[in-house]
Amino acid sequence: MKDNFILYTKYEEQISLLSDAQAGVLLRALMCYQSEKTLPQMDGMTNMIFTVIRQQIDFDNQKYDDICEIRRNAGAQGGRPSKSLTNKGNKPKKPNGFESEEEKPNGFEKKQTKAKKPESESDTDTDNITPIIPYEGKGEDLRAKFFKTYPSFRGEKRCDDSSIDYGVLLAEFEKSRVLRGMYSFAKVCGMYEAIVRGDFRDKDMADKPKDERTEAADARADRERWYADRKAKAEKKAEAVQNRFMQNEEFAKIEKRLKALPFEQAKAEVNRDTKTLVKLEQEKNRLTLQRRGIIELNGMSEEDLLPQWHCRKCKDTGYMSNGKMCDCYAKEK
Repeated sequence: MKDNFILYTKYEEQISLLSDAQAGVLLRALMCYQSEKTLPQMDGMTNMIFTVIRQQIDFDNQKYDDICEIRRNAGAQGGRPSKSLTNKGNKPKKPNGFESEEEKPNGFEKKQTKAKKPESESDTDTDNITPIIPYEGKGEDLRAKFFKTYPSFRGEKRCDDSSIDYGVLLAEFEKSRVLRGMYSFAKVCGMYEAIVRGDFRDKDMADKPKDERTEAADARADRERWYADRKAKAEKKAEAVQNRFMQNEEFAKIEKRLKALPFEQAKAEVNRDTKTLVKLEQEKNRLTLQRRGIIELNGMSEEDLLPQWHCRKCKDTGYMSNGKMCDCYAKEK
């Protein structure tokens, strides 16, 4: 658990809607949440803003945990080389940062020689080099293709992937059910060398008997992956429609105002300002009608801006509102 958290200035507008007393309660609630203590009592407005900031704290904490895991993995493999080893001969550098006056500011010396080629093929050790697995689609952005193929990772880059060949990842993921069932890209980065060796390929595990627990876990991973793909596709289509409408300046202005109204209404409700509440409700109804009119003028309905779920019962989550598993997976799989 981290003993600190970051409070971003982007929440200044929301916090400014609170009184000094409410802001004090909000700060105490955030401190208690991060230190895993009992939360203080909050009114509706304070609790609403607390919920928004709490989601950012959860995201930051997860990112921190992933970074710690990456560093632990790097430490187990020996860590980065000592700086004393990278400074050949331990020669002291001059104050200007260069070892000799002949070096140019761009980091190169005046005299440069071409690298010598090996005298014979026997001079290079090619037996222990892991071959790069080719993948179809040469020339396209394989990194984007990887995150598009496996949307459960959400394209998040939480670790240094500069040494990763995404063509290899795509090829190995196709050959491994274990890899396709993963959801942490940080773990993928940490296991990259083992993935390249083919340690997770299904054919290497074909001779090993699977117990009931392993088979159940594999089945659950396949089911979750299937629903994640369906949900991501529906949300992506809805997002594309929304982005198209947001190019309309009037529509974008209405959307921004409608998102700000709930905070003002909550503040007026706390202050029992009935007159302001009535005005805000009238403004909301007027903007809602204008928004609907713009959508209908473009030959669409408000539902077109929402995700069109393949299954309306579970909204592509796999679980219905009563908590039971949906049967759409068994019907369509």
